[in-house]
Amino acid sequence: MNIVRTLALAVVLTVLAIPFAQSAETAQTGAAVDFGKTAGRIRALHGVNNGPVNWGIGADLTNYHKEAGFPSVRLHDCHYAGQNVVDIHFIFPIFDADADDPKYYTFAETDAYIAGIVNNGAQITWRLGESIECRSRQYSNGGFYVQPPKDFAKWAKICVNIIRHYNDGWANGFHCGIKHWEIWNEPAEKVSGMWPGTQQQYFEMYETVAAAIKAHDPALKVGGPATCHINHDIVRPFLAWCRDRKVPLDFFTWHCYTGAPQDVASNAVKARNLLDEYGFPNAESHVTEWHPMWYPWENSVDANELGNPSPQKYAAMREKFDVMRGPKAAAFVASALMRMQDSPLDMANYYTADTNPWGMFDGFSVPGRVYYAFVAFNQLTKTPNRAACDLQGVPQPEMTICAGLSDDRRLASILISNYDSAPHKVVLQFQNLPLPQPVEAETLAVDGEHELASVGKTVLALEQRELTLDLPDNAVYLVRFGAPSSK
Repeated sequence: MNIVRTLALAVVLTVLAIPFAQSAETAQTGAAVDFGKTAGRIRALHGVNNGPVNWGIGADLTNYHKEAGFPSVRLHDCHYAGQNVVDIHFIFPIFDADADDPKYYTFAETDAYIAGIVNNGAQITWRLGESIECRSRQYSNGGFYVQPPKDFAKWAKICVNIIRHYNDGWANGFHCGIKHWEIWNEPAEKVSGMWPGTQQQYFEMYETVAAAIKAHDPALKVGGPATCHINHDIVRPFLAWCRDRKVPLDFFTWHCYTGAPQDVASNAVKARNLLDEYGFPNAESHVTEWHPMWYPWENSVDANELGNPSPQKYAAMREKFDVMRGPKAAAFVASALMRMQDSPLDMANYYTADTNPWGMFDGFSVPGRVYYAFVAFNQLTKTPNRAACDLQGVPQPEMTICAGLSDDRRLASILISNYDSAPHKVVLQFQNLPLPQPVEAETLAVDGEHELASVGKTVLALEQRELTLDLPDNAVYLVRFGAPSSK
């Protein structure tokens, strides 16, 4: 199913993540876009966590992933409803077995899972480790599989053999060319769901595994620590450990769950400053999980609104996860992706693009509005030449605009996000639009009523340089300029 009808000649305006101004009296926003002034290139930062293939009730999401054009996929908490891939204990289930004997590895399920990602052309970041065990402390002594490995050197050898299988053809494997290998996820000290060990144990494990990977192939990139947030108390000690012991750190990974879309970009600045401070000016910065978060996620079970085991709270939890797939999340995502454009960020991976409760698809594989925000942004990246945007008045965080022009200068479009509970009237003024005449402008909407559906078309008058849009609350609009369509 082609979710977005493509114009014969489409132009997508460049992303320039600058907030709109809002008049308190009129709720009217103005913006000027000058296609004659370039502002760099649009960066495809709309990566995600997890691939399109799901077992059980989940459908194959391949066509959705293609439509959204996800440029990168990070692997963590894969097959959320029935995890049986990627994690170390699935691939090498008997830790005391011979790590160099292929017969002790179970690759088949993960092979099928990875094929769905590779066939879509996405770049993979492979998280070496285990998926989260949110409730394991209730049924085990610190977790079933998230315990620190009992032998770091052997665990490192297993990791290298997994790399060999997917990159070098070992054990009837493949040549996927996977470059980024992330070591563990959220090793917060003594947190049973992900790492019941200490910081020191994680640092020693990271050093052992990073050295083994580099010894196998120096061209591969190793990274971590996939910290819960950029201000976590593991960050500075980890960077100091890598600096002082000369441990490889090719990419630094961190997470961002927030209610403010500007936080992802501002945290990227913090990450870059930290890397420079600790002597890693060439290390990449990856936010390997990001997501809107409007509800408490606390260590206290009673205060946790998104993971509370009380049956009396199940219905409320479901409603909150539905909101995090809906129009408000779509406006958040579009705004965040636009704001990331001018941040010192190398890769971003939304959590998640599967049927995980945190994902953009529900348990029956139906996409939420947030998915269509990614599709709209992907359309924007198809016209990668950013155009300058000049906003009027005092910037407000609710409104964000981006604009761009195609390489052949025949297509253009403007992406706008209204991350607000109130509607906005937006007056777009554009100049130096170099498209051949006549020019058609089509507006597509993601909101409470539309899934990136057309809400209007008009052939511009010869001298027309203005459009007025009425955005409802929590909405994403994509205006595309090109040759008139036949319909």
